[in-house]
Formats: sequence, C-alpha cells, structure tokens
Amino acid sequence: MFNAQCSIHNFQCLRTNVRHVLTHRVILADFYLWQPDERPSLPQDYIWVDEEELDKYGVPRLVERLFEEVKKCLQQH
Repeated sequence: MFNAQCSIHNFQCLRTNVRHVLTHRVILADFYLWQPDERPSLPQDYIWVDEEELDKYGVPRLVERLFEEVKKCLQQH
C-alpha cells in the first residue's frame, strides 16, 4: 500500500487504497487528516464527541482504522 505524506491546505493524506472487505463488496478508502484553524460549525442535529468518549459510540471498523492512522500521525508530530 502507498503511504503518502502530502500536505495541501491543512489536508494531509495519511494512507491511500485501504482495503476494507465486506460480505458483498470491497471498499478501497483513502484516509486524510484535516486540521482547520478553527472548529467548523455543525448542523443542528450533529454533536462534537470528545476523543475520550469515542468508545461510548458504535464506530464502523473502517472508521476505527482511520482513527488509528490519525493517532499514529499525531504521535509522530
């Protein structure tokens, strides 16, 4: 797999072509980290979740893998 480190306008490509196999489909995903200068506003029916509380929410495996890549990236900097 290709692991890119391409920063463009606060976007950092963490990993490309991450393979996620479902029973009926194969998903190839690219992981990006966006670190905006200000916290963006959310639609009224959305909430911000603190990192320490993520384990209280159901998260798809592919999103868990994204979180793992983000943690690795942030630990390196």
